[in-house]
Amino acid sequence: MSRWLLAFGLIVLAPLGLSACDNNLWQGPLAVRGSDQSLEIAVCTSGPIDEIVASYRNLSTDLDWVHFWEVKAPLDVSRGDVFVNGAIAGAPIGRFALPELPAGTEMDVALYLNDSPVASAVFKVPTTGLPANEWLHPDGATRPQPCEPVN
Repeated sequence: MSRWLLAFGLIVLAPLGLSACDNNLWQGPLAVRGSDQSLEIAVCTSGPIDEIVASYRNLSTDLDWVHFWEVKAPLDVSRGDVFVNGAIAGAPIGRFALPELPAGTEMDVALYLNDSPVASAVFKVPTTGLPANEWLHPDGATRPQPCEPVN
């Protein structure tokens, strides 16, 4: 009996514990919005980072991720900071070209410090396209504010 419990623990419970190591992985805290002329990426955490990477892929045509933005420079981000295609507000670095993001496209945005993720999220562009007046969150919901209220 104890061998079965040990095997169950190793096979089923151990991966659950490993997946809980980084609760920010793939689920934020980030949000995006945009239109044909702009893309905005909101950061909902604060602290130092040294790399930002953003990629996209269109699942109907290609499974490979295509990088459209990569910044390697020390930055201090604050909750509510917004990066806009063209520039990071107050910083001369980080310009990025606006990619085409048709419905169904997945976009991955990740912030790192010393090669460890600080925040990362995967967004799926809705059938109506990226919202222009609300923020798209990794869970697919749109909200008026990019960041959840702090309790």
